[in-house]
Amino acid sequence: RIQILFELSMAEDSLPAFVFDALITHVINSEKFYVQKYDEAARNRLTIIENSLEGATQPFHKNPKPDDYVTVKLLASGGFKRGRLLAPIQHSLAHVQLIDYGIEERLPETCVFHLSSELGPDVLAEQAMLCSIAGVKSNHNEMNANYIREVLTSRKVKVKSYCVAPKTGELMVDVSTGEHGSIRDHLLLHNLCTPSPIRAAPATPQPGPASVSVNKKYPVVVSHVKDLDEFYLQIKNKDPQLQQITSALTGLYQTTQVSPASLVNLGMLCAVHLGNEWFRALVIQVTSSGYIQVQMVDCGGTQFVTLKQIYPLEGTFLNLPFIAIKCGLHSIVPITPSRSGGFPKKLCEWFERYVRDDRANYFATIMQKTDDKYLIDIRDESPPSEGPDSRLSTVELLIQNNCVKKITSFVPPVAMAPSGPTTPANAMPALGMQAQLSNLRTYLCLSRVFSN
Repeated sequence: RIQILFELSMAEDSLPAFVFDALITHVINSEKFYVQKYDEAARNRLTIIENSLEGATQPFHKNPKPDDYVTVKLLASGGFKRGRLLAPIQHSLAHVQLIDYGIEERLPETCVFHLSSELGPDVLAEQAMLCSIAGVKSNHNEMNANYIREVLTSRKVKVKSYCVAPKTGELMVDVSTGEHGSIRDHLLLHNLCTPSPIRAAPATPQPGPASVSVNKKYPVVVSHVKDLDEFYLQIKNKDPQLQQITSALTGLYQTTQVSPASLVNLGMLCAVHLGNEWFRALVIQVTSSGYIQVQMVDCGGTQFVTLKQIYPLEGTFLNLPFIAIKCGLHSIVPITPSRSGGFPKKLCEWFERYVRDDRANYFATIMQKTDDKYLIDIRDESPPSEGPDSRLSTVELLIQNNCVKKITSFVPPVAMAPSGPTTPANAMPALGMQAQLSNLRTYLCLSRVFSN
């Protein structure tokens, strides 16, 4: 048996896989358990979600139905979690699954509330991923379930992901702990499972984003805005451009018989079919409800798609750098943060309109590089409509109008406590104080925000 295990491990090591740190949140058996990615970005996302839920409890406008997403107040801890109704509410009891943990609870209906669309899983993905141990067939005995629960529950582990199961949608993985090593090996060694072949999605290159240099200025186009701390831009006049790649991909896949990818995995670079177009994307999350979250590597942002929308990426496009460059505005935090600790929604809406004005000529100055993005300032450098050009940069404009405050070193907005002079959460740059903004386009852009 040890010899067989050795040969299986050697074969397993040669397979392409995506490896990440995780926290096991709920275990049923070797064929069904839930993990959360365990890194700083994932922990921050979960903190933001759960901090936002507290104080946002609103009653339902109509009776909730199975598969509706809800806010759940836990009786034991009093904390708030996101959930999904698994059955109609009966006898004043709600059967819910906590979508960021995989755990099922039965709670009084008074503990179940409306979930704001801003916090729904189509905006902030479910953090729990349903997994199954790859390369084994369970014996379906209680020893299997007891062993897995004992070894894995609430453990920090290393997860090696091979593929998304094509029919059932769970992530096929092996899990290793510092104490027990490979869980798959232990299951086989103790005769709790029988071996079966591991199917692995093909490995794909990771070309990364186009490179830019700190303290340099670039002509840019902003293609996607999430908020002031996360938006995506492309460098103008640098081949290939976004439209070139999108047109070439769409033309190729519309004229070629290509089937959806037979196997998909985390970290896989692929083509996704959205509407009538194809785009390059990176698989970043698998939800327990069957959707795949992908990062749009050329236009920015994320999308939720099904396995049928994911296609193998043709070789021509595998090695091209990602066009979208992830950015945030440099050295500012909100004076009055939103409930989640970030920038207020109205301010983000104004920012999106401002930086996506087709008539403007935007330049981005790269101020600093962090682990996952560039911190920048943006200025419209098109010729002034009248008088000397006294146009302010975006950061200067926001600071001058008391919408944000400047910090001396970068700290993510979610980590900042509300401080400074109090302004309404939806504060916008005040037009009455903008005599110094001689550029008519800026003035009209701001005017449209207020008129709306």
